[in-house]
Amino acid sequence: MGRGSFYFYKSSIFLKKRKGISESGNFLTIESKDLETGDTIVFEGGYNSENIFRELSVLKVKGVEPIQGEKISTSLQLNENSPKIYLKSSGKILKTIWIGKKKTGDSTRIVKEGNEILIIQANTIDRFTRGIGEFRQKQLINLKDESVVETIWEEEGKTIRLDNHPFKEKTIKKNFWRRLSGKLITLEQTLGDSWNNQVVGQLVELYPDDPNGAGYAIAKRLTAVPADASLKIRISNGDWITLRYYPKTNINSIDYRPAIRIVNGKFSEPPFYIREDSFLRLKEVVGNLEKAEQKKEPVNQNDQNGLPKNLTPKNDRR
Repeated sequence: MGRGSFYFYKSSIFLKKRKGISESGNFLTIESKDLETGDTIVFEGGYNSENIFRELSVLKVKGVEPIQGEKISTSLQLNENSPKIYLKSSGKILKTIWIGKKKTGDSTRIVKEGNEILIIQANTIDRFTRGIGEFRQKQLINLKDESVVETIWEEEGKTIRLDNHPFKEKTIKKNFWRRLSGKLITLEQTLGDSWNNQVVGQLVELYPDDPNGAGYAIAKRLTAVPADASLKIRISNGDWITLRYYPKTNINSIDYRPAIRIVNGKFSEPPFYIREDSFLRLKEVVGNLEKAEQKKEPVNQNDQNGLPKNLTPKNDRR
């Protein structure tokens, strides 16, 4: 998206579908230039990015007027300084959409495409007025139909490795977690579910380029030291997500944990912040995993690997 008026983001935004990053195929990214450092910032795109692609591919038009003559009425706010959206495929510009006046009375907006003036619903274009963070994927482990099937926690020289064999019981999806490091044990259902929930529930709480985010120059310094801990997560689609957690910091009287996220060793996001209390809950469950004992089962219910005899999980590599 090209530069726009004062209430649009002040730098160009690039939404791209990229191949070769995720095992699932297309991987949506949101790219911008940091206004403070000038660095290129690239994150995975979130649901607003997906919505933009979907809505622009089938743009719903409420009215069309051909452009008469060479001049366009200044009241429409369509000129060389207007924000622009470029739709590209294989590097070639397919369409250029010029963004004009918003009509507050009926929540529509005037745009220009080719030689036509279009009236469209304002909500699609208005997404670009809400800040760059609105386009990013805040869910660190973004699951659709997938499951987490393996985790490796590393901290202070110790490693805790677990695997999960999800299955369905009467159409209800369940997890079956085992601890592989040390003595192999099957985890109690509540402990396995607690770990699963903590892993998939992690969220970005603050971006450095948010208005109260303290900036990327500081975030880069905070993550230029060795990480306190790391968590590697394997998803059932084959993706590996690595999260690295750095020493605690305080921004505007709130404790945060700087972190970075790496997808399949191919795509590394810039630093962001999670809440310190979220990190501490994760560590609390790690402590419970360390001292966990074998789940008590009726005799002969599980096989020698700790798996239920009626369970033949797809991701079991025996």
